[in-house]
Amino acid sequence: MIGLGCEHIEMFDRWKPNSSEDLIVSVENMERAYKNLDSELKNALHLAYDRIEEYHRKLMPKSWLEYDKDGAMLGQMGQSSL
Repeated sequence: MIGLGCEHIEMFDRWKPNSSEDLIVSVENMERAYKNLDSELKNALHLAYDRIEEYHRKLMPKSWLEYDKDGAMLGQMGQSSL
């Protein structure tokens, strides 16, 4: 066993890596796989990416500022790491 999560690889991919080296994918292989994707699938993946990113951006803390009846400033400054 090469580490936590291997049982998931075996269960979902029906493949058991022998070492962590088996999990490494070269940049060249990733680029080749991307170029060989069907354009419809590629468009669907880009759409999913955009929707997921938009959803998570909406979860980011928002800044707000207001004053109470005595004039004290209340608020929160949100930070974005994206």
